Amino acid sequence: MDAIKKSERPRVNFSPDDLIRLFNPKHFNTSTPFNEMQWAMIISLFSGMRASELAQMQLNSIRTERGVLVFAVEEETKNAGSQRLIPAHSTILAHGLEKRVASLRNSGKSHLFQEWYEQGVQSKKLAASTGRVTLNHYFPRFIPRRFINTYLPKVGIVDSRKRWHSFRHTFKTGLARAGVPRSMQDDLCGHADNSAGAGYVHGSSVEAMKDAIEKLRFDGFAL
Repeated sequence: MDAIKKSERPRVNFSPDDLIRLFNPKHFNTSTPFNEMQWAMIISLFSGMRASELAQMQLNSIRTERGVLVFAVEEETKNAGSQRLIPAHSTILAHGLEKRVASLRNSGKSHLFQEWYEQGVQSKKLAASTGRVTLNHYFPRFIPRRFINTYLPKVGIVDSRKRWHSFRHTFKTGLARAGVPRSMQDDLCGHADNSAGAGYVHGSSVEAMKDAIEKLRFDGFAL
């Protein structure tokens, strides 16, 4: 989930062995079309998006900017600096992101994770009735919770510090180890300034961001 309670242990990134377990063909079948959780896992690993950002990703926010296919994080976000463009990594493209987006559009869907989004909306309405509406509470549920309670135990990952948010940690660690400059890491992760005009206005071109994200490699497994 997005927020970390004070009582919880700090989140850590997934190790190479963890990634082998998570994406083992026995549990993560790549020979058939991905379901929502599979798409969420691979996109989270290669984009670093927060759960709340993934759940709200509109199909219209997956578009081409200067010839580069990007995810535009532009819905309700943690802060102004969280709004950003994230180029789609070649691994995501190789598994048919564009085909999935086209299929969802043709079936009248509005969001990349339609079921997850609708569950979040219903959760938000319920929270509103109790006066407890917060971004971190209603959208990060559902897929991340099922991942934590069902998928992690199934693949043998029992470290309580490793949760859905570990994908984001793994993404950030991967960029750092690839030698991507800190300013570029901030642009891709949404850690830039929090000013009202921060959205999309970063010091990096879309082409440079694409070059940086393509440096992301994870040892020990191949999708």
